[in-house]
Amino acid sequence: MGGYRSGRTGGWPTVESSGSLILDVDRVTRPIRDAMRRLGMKGIADGKNVKLEPQTIRWTRWDEDEPWATVEIRLEFRSLDGTAWLRYDIEHYHHDTGPQEYPVSMMTTPCRYVGHRWWWVCPATGRWVRKLYLPNGGNRFLSRGRGGYMLAYASQRQGHLDRIHARSRILYRKLGADYNGPSSDTWPPKPKGMHWRTYDAICDKLELEAQRMNLDLLRLAEKWNLFGR
Repeated sequence: MGGYRSGRTGGWPTVESSGSLILDVDRVTRPIRDAMRRLGMKGIADGKNVKLEPQTIRWTRWDEDEPWATVEIRLEFRSLDGTAWLRYDIEHYHHDTGPQEYPVSMMTTPCRYVGHRWWWVCPATGRWVRKLYLPNGGNRFLSRGRGGYMLAYASQRQGHLDRIHARSRILYRKLGADYNGPSSDTWPPKPKGMHWRTYDAICDKLELEAQRMNLDLLRLAEKWNLFGR
């Protein structure tokens, strides 16, 4: 596996293929939301930083118990913004990050009814994003896209039929069954303990995916003139 730009020709490398570590702002700012509920907005004076105890985010490979990558995060926040100080030294596949310590700004936008939603401010682009990425070959957590890391998700490489199969496979898994291709004739039986309303909703979604599959196959057949005219 090469660096973060080592993808297939003709497209960006994917988040999955580059072994990217992901910092989700919702996970990182959970202590802030807890502190705000505890202190209340009146307990956070304007312009005064509230400092929280450092937290550690860990990544563990599926076949190992011990984490292979850790990031220490110190949070400072005010009522509507804050800063996360990241500290790490990660042996990331074929490229070590070396010792890193730097701040990442965070901003908020009001939610529709109550509270605020937190956002990262990408250190490279200044864009407000929900996730920051550190692929093999990178040193800092940045956003995806122009000015950040040129990364795509594997699902974005899939064709329309592939996505139908992927969605159907997830629905079958919810029913505790193996997926062998779409079928509108019969669905897996209702798992024990599942409400009929939930089961019917999953079957409705499976029916919709089967209809999409049939429509796509019909269009493909027409495209290649398989039916003849």
